[in-house]
Amino acid sequence: FVLSPYLSPGARSLPLGALAGFPPTFVHYGTSDRCEEEGERLVRHLRRDGVRVETVVTDDTPHDLMLLAMVWNKGQVEQVWEGVLRFTSSLGR
Repeated sequence: FVLSPYLSPGARSLPLGALAGFPPTFVHYGTSDRCEEEGERLVRHLRRDGVRVETVVTDDTPHDLMLLAMVWNKGQVEQVWEGVLRFTSSLGR
C-alpha cells in the first residue's frame, strides 16, 4: 500500500516504468526537509521513467516551506514561486 507510486512516489523500490506516463511535474524540497531523501529519489524516478521534471531545492529549509511563507526567509519563498512560474509557463511548449 505505501509503495504505491500514487501514494509514495519517493519510495525506495519503485520498479522501472512505474512513473511512466506521469505529467510534467514540479518538485520542491529543502535541504533541511525531513523528506529530502524522498524528494531526491522521486526526482530520480521521474527522470528515469522519462517524465519532464522541474526541481527547486532550497537551502536549509524545512518540509512545507510554503505553509511557513509568512514567517520564513522571503528570498527562499520567492525562489520556489519563480520555479513554479517558470514551470507553468513552459507547459505550453
